[in-house]
Amino acid sequence: MNMQELQAVTYRAWENRSRYHCAIVQPEYFESEISTYGDLEDRETWEKAYSVFQALNIEESCLDAYELITIQFNYPSDHAQFELRCRVFDEFLALPDGLELIKAGLEDLFGNGCTPEEQTDGFFAMVERQLRIRADRGDAVGPLKQLIEQAA
Repeated sequence: MNMQELQAVTYRAWENRSRYHCAIVQPEYFESEISTYGDLEDRETWEKAYSVFQALNIEESCLDAYELITIQFNYPSDHAQFELRCRVFDEFLALPDGLELIKAGLEDLFGNGCTPEEQTDGFFAMVERQLRIRADRGDAVGPLKQLIEQAA
């Protein structure tokens, strides 16, 4: 995804966030809000902003926790934001109830006889990738590793 596409998807995520709160979308404030994440010329700023907005949108639109596993974080490789999925997932886990919602979703799925191969391949591949990245960086992997072990 090039910078222009990233800016467009970030705008849509920001706009959706406003709409979830029944706020009037005021485009003139968009760039000033994005600048709270860093320099507007830096791709990292836009990726961070998109990931935060998207994680919040996913949390606020979550009606059934199992959909986090089967839909929201089960990105197909041809998904437009596939390359940002791990960042969105990290931001989601950083939310106060993010990990609990993921656990609830897994409990829903496995309680209904679903196996990982049926609907969750992309989710588990992403989580395993995140475990490797976090371990390589020396970050804490405890809650994420426990999540995988419980699901296995």
